[in-house]
Amino acid sequence: MFRVHFRPITSHHLAECLALEFDEPQRAFVAPNVLSRAQAYLNSALRPFGVYDDGSLGFEAPVTPMAGFVMLQVTAGVGFVLRLMIDRRFQGRRLARVTVREAVRRLRPDPEVGVIATSHRHENQAVGSC
Repeated sequence: MFRVHFRPITSHHLAECLALEFDEPQRAFVAPNVLSRAQAYLNSALRPFGVYDDGSLGFEAPVTPMAGFVMLQVTAGVGFVLRLMIDRRFQGRRLARVTVREAVRRLRPDPEVGVIATSHRHENQAVGSC
């Protein structure tokens, strides 16, 4: 099974995050990463992360490419997976499913989180399979 870990998006990883690309059918459903990063800059409750293969664990700088982007939020007792995108190079590997599991693993121990939630548009068939 493919495993992932999250790293905070810093100035060192920003260009790689912004270069991530959607598969064409997903463009209508996912906000651009530049918008998500701008929102996170303005709202400290938003926590953006780069998604990496666990081959980068233990290294100060990632040794594998950023495979995706996820943004979490904790507000009013809800841990929310606000954004999730997987780069088109990594599509078809169940990476979105594994990323959601890692997001839940990170949100669950937060004492402020009573519920973990996310949302998606019903037309987005790819998300329905996660």
